[in-house]
Amino acid sequence: VIYEVGPGNGSLCNDILTHLCNKYPAVYNNTEYHLIEISNRIIETYLATIKLRHEQQVKIHQTSFLRWNRLENRQSIIIATEVFDNLAHDR
Repeated sequence: VIYEVGPGNGSLCNDILTHLCNKYPAVYNNTEYHLIEISNRIIETYLATIKLRHEQQVKIHQTSFLRWNRLENRQSIIIATEVFDNLAHDR
């Protein structure tokens, strides 16, 4: 289970899932990749590209990660590179 907060243009998600699909198909088949994004415009981009390629693996959550209230009991990876990249000037 992978959670990516503020996934930018979605290229990291696409690259990770494509790599898993090509090199580790059994892992790919069991992967859930959650995109947490607040912007409608950006979500439309994901739906048109990433979701088409990796429909079974990708789940999109339109919300702020600051309001995230779901508990995940499974082992997970959290990616927040865009969040950390923008913290300094967003502050």
